Amino acid sequence: MTTLSKKEYYSGLFVCLGLFIFLAAYHINAPWRLLHEDTGATATAFATAHLKLGLRATKGHDFRVDNITGEVISYAHHPPFHNLLVAGVYAAAGSKEPYLARSLSIFFHLISLGLLVYYFKRRYSPFESLVAAFCLSLIPMSSFFGRSVSPDPLTLPAVIVFVLSYFQWLETKKKIWLAAMAGAALWGGAMDWPIFFALISCGLHSFFRYYSERSAPQKEAGPEGRSETAFFLKTALSIIFLGLFIFGLNLAHIWWAAGSEGLAKLGAGLSNAAMETRHPWRQVVGHILEYCRTYYTEILFLSAFLYLFSLLKKLRREPLEIRHQTALIFFAVGFLNLAAFPNRARNHHYWPFYLMPFMVIAYLESLRLLEKKYPVKIKNILLVSLLLMAGSSVYTFTKRHGRPSGYVLRVVEEQKRYF
Repeated sequence: MTTLSKKEYYSGLFVCLGLFIFLAAYHINAPWRLLHEDTGATATAFATAHLKLGLRATKGHDFRVDNITGEVISYAHHPPFHNLLVAGVYAAAGSKEPYLARSLSIFFHLISLGLLVYYFKRRYSPFESLVAAFCLSLIPMSSFFGRSVSPDPLTLPAVIVFVLSYFQWLETKKKIWLAAMAGAALWGGAMDWPIFFALISCGLHSFFRYYSERSAPQKEAGPEGRSETAFFLKTALSIIFLGLFIFGLNLAHIWWAAGSEGLAKLGAGLSNAAMETRHPWRQVVGHILEYCRTYYTEILFLSAFLYLFSLLKKLRREPLEIRHQTALIFFAVGFLNLAAFPNRARNHHYWPFYLMPFMVIAYLESLRLLEKKYPVKIKNILLVSLLLMAGSSVYTFTKRHGRPSGYVLRVVEEQKRYF
């Protein structure tokens, strides 16, 4: 679309960085009161338990300590490392001000943004990378929920590293990318469950490639083809083993720290979240689509459908390029997170958070499709879409910051007994 000099590119990135930091740091030390900010109060309660009891007593597990009754309450619905980091930040600062926990999330979300911008520069172009940076700095799913005191901003970098390293491994077969996959999976597994959706998606992709290669006639494939077939099978089995190993580590840690009670709470939490059927499917899907439209803006929302439709047409004609396969894996991660816990997704506006890489890819790909069809008008289309995206983002951002949540205020009041 446009060629940028190195100075123009990095100047643009600097502006996008400033925009994101301004939005994410807006009222950064305000009390927990906005939509879903009860997660900040909950994290503070768990962090306080680590600071009060010490790691020798908590063994890194999540507990609440009731300051009124003295009761110590175990919690095992999520891996504990996020709350350990929050405790570490509080301990280092000697304070439990909200800006500290929010800053931790902002820092790790900036890593996600940096990884994606670098990927777009490598796979697309500097100009498209800069457009993506602008989107990521502005859309409310990033600028508002990117500072959320929850495991998600700390898990998303692991998902991105795992998926991108997976495709680098397939392309180069260099073991450094296997190591990167293992490191990302270990980090993500210590943070939250969505990393397992990345492992599942990539594992299924390798199995699909294995069966595709296996179905090729042996006379055409030859010894080299059979070696390639075995490579995909080994990759899929390695990912399965890695996932089971990391899940086993989580179970072992819970058993060590909280015994059978902790394992029972984990099982109950996961099964309840996955099997809840309090709402009709039509309502669940409607809410999820509305959250995507609102927090990714109408532009990215429509781009996602346009891009998926174009991929379906492309699949009928030819195998997908690596960048399209990467996009579909990112889509699968976000989709599995929604499908596995549908009613949680209905009640939590930030649940489509892991669709973020796919949504931005869909926007860039949609621009490419429109450029082929309307080459003369593409700059006007780009400008109008960015202006509409900016207007929608500002509207949602100001609305979210201007409307405290009654539910959050009640939960925060209840959590104060554990601070």
